[in-house]
Amino acid sequence: MKTTFTLFCFLAFLMLSCKEDEIGPDNLKGSWILQTIDIDFKLIGSDNEKSTTEVSKANYFIDFSPDGKFSSNTEFSLIRFIYENSISGTYEVKDGYLIEKYHDGYKDVKFFIKVTKATDDELILSMDKESLTKYTEASAVEDQPILLFYLESAESVNITFKYKKSKL
Repeated sequence: MKTTFTLFCFLAFLMLSCKEDEIGPDNLKGSWILQTIDIDFKLIGSDNEKSTTEVSKANYFIDFSPDGKFSSNTEFSLIRFIYENSISGTYEVKDGYLIEKYHDGYKDVKFFIKVTKATDDELILSMDKESLTKYTEASAVEDQPILLFYLESAESVNITFKYKKSKL
């Protein structure tokens, strides 16, 4: 009986300690300043391409409110990765994805990005093949068939956006 109870406690501890921390509006709320963009890309049969771009001086930001609304002075692009464009809309965190919904002036966008880390002062968002494919399929992205083919030709893709909490 004692062995069974000990085993039960051990299994309960494992189950509780393995559970991923839930990331929701409380983890994201506030203003975040983009610091760097890391790109790690490999086409099938090609060499791996890596780069890091320092953008902290550009003052690119994203603001999240606890009521599920966001605003930003930048927008993601599959061509340029990021560019200045004021956008606002709603967001939710679901199945490990931050899902932003907004209108970019031309079309409705449903943007998928993974929340890798969310602390009091650091936010790391990343896009891999899966999230890029979801974004391309969910939004009216120009040249969608070509982009999906290009993603299928990629062995690996990882674009990481590192933010720091604004002091303002």
